[in-house]
Amino acid sequence: MHRKLSGDELSITPLASVDTLKILDLLCGSLSTVGATAKTAKFWQWKHEDNPFGVSVGLCAHSTGNSSLVAVRPFMKWALRLPDQSVVCALRPVDTVTHPDWRGKGLFTKLTRAAIDDVDKDSAKLLFNTPNSSSFPGYIKLGWSCAEELAVAIKINRVSHFVSRFLLNRRIEVGLKWSNISAGGTKSATSVSENELNSVLAWCAEADDRRPAVGLRTFRNIEFLKWRYVDQPNVDYGFFIRKRDDGQLESVVVVRLEERKGIVGALIQDVFLGDSTEKSVANALKCLGRDLNVGFLAAHFAHGTNEYSALRRNLFFPVKKIKLATRSLSEDGKFSDSSEFGSWDLSLSDIEVF
Repeated sequence: MHRKLSGDELSITPLASVDTLKILDLLCGSLSTVGATAKTAKFWQWKHEDNPFGVSVGLCAHSTGNSSLVAVRPFMKWALRLPDQSVVCALRPVDTVTHPDWRGKGLFTKLTRAAIDDVDKDSAKLLFNTPNSSSFPGYIKLGWSCAEELAVAIKINRVSHFVSRFLLNRRIEVGLKWSNISAGGTKSATSVSENELNSVLAWCAEADDRRPAVGLRTFRNIEFLKWRYVDQPNVDYGFFIRKRDDGQLESVVVVRLEERKGIVGALIQDVFLGDSTEKSVANALKCLGRDLNVGFLAAHFAHGTNEYSALRRNLFFPVKKIKLATRSLSEDGKFSDSSEFGSWDLSLSDIEVF
């Protein structure tokens, strides 16, 4: 159903009613077309249609003059779990783009407010995202607040890579394939049999249920883990799997490779352990570093978690902070203080490739 957007020669329609290719044409003019977040039809379907938490909602704006698509405002559905195991349904504003000819007209604000008016307040209770520096002020004006600054920490894993790159001016030609990177402990998701992978993912989901939580955390059931780490069309995630002497799983670390300034690094997405203690996490990360021939490791874990303490034990140091913007939704559609939901317990997997 078309609706007029007040003050402009525009009409708005639900996100689901617009052809994906038209949306991609608009997105690709402003957002990434390469790498982990390359805006392809498969990526859009994975992100907005196959999401186990539900199909994305939102609005699109069209010019009433020629019916051309001029802006998109999608909200991903998300499920967060509190330490008491209760679930908070949330929405993540992502992939927001306005055609260059329509920028500076307040369309971002109008379309965002219209999309929020359409939200089912009985289900969605919270809005959260990690906007970049250019879009963050716009969210603040709309009532969002900075809940936390999420610190990404790194550790130099192979000094020789940095010496070769910055002193000898050589790019690291190691190849972005796990077979070229790992000593044998890290396996590509695509190289593991379906039965073994399902078994590993089920164990990871159970391990996350047992893990001590300190705040809002993505609900990591097996359906989510498969979607997140196996079905993502742009990334072949690596699973660093360690077993005990009796063959039972001891730890699983999920990583992806990325090249920064000519140096290949491993981004630690999640750590799953049979016994989630600071010492066990630190040992898993130490073994991961030994297995991978990469220049650096990078990760984010929340303050107060065993994973965060393990990063410090393994001499990771913060290099970047990402603003986590949040706002809760009251039943009458107005905003209320998001602090009612407490602190956050996120990992790198929650804040990247979205």
